[in-house]
Amino acid sequence: MNKCELVGILNITPDSFSDGGMFFDPAHAVRHAAEMFEQGATIIDVGAESTNPWSSPLDPYEEWSRLAPVVRALAKKYPMKISVDTYHPETAKKAIKFGVG
Repeated sequence: MNKCELVGILNITPDSFSDGGMFFDPAHAVRHAAEMFEQGATIIDVGAESTNPWSSPLDPYEEWSRLAPVVRALAKKYPMKISVDTYHPETAKKAIKFGVG
């Protein structure tokens, strides 16, 4: 029997078109992730770069500066249940050090 996974999407961008930037504050983002886990998510995918057509791409430094406080907090509480949405190898390498996929 196949197991179904429910993935929660956590946008930590100030200009997200899907949530209006509601979770840009790291503390609020961490609380929202906890709520998604309580509601049945088995994995949380965290993204720091908006796909809003009017947004500018982030360099790896800015992307990690947004991700770091959220990833650190979530990886401690939910090890191996966090993924990071990035196309920057530098960001992925930093996230992997925290046990993030």
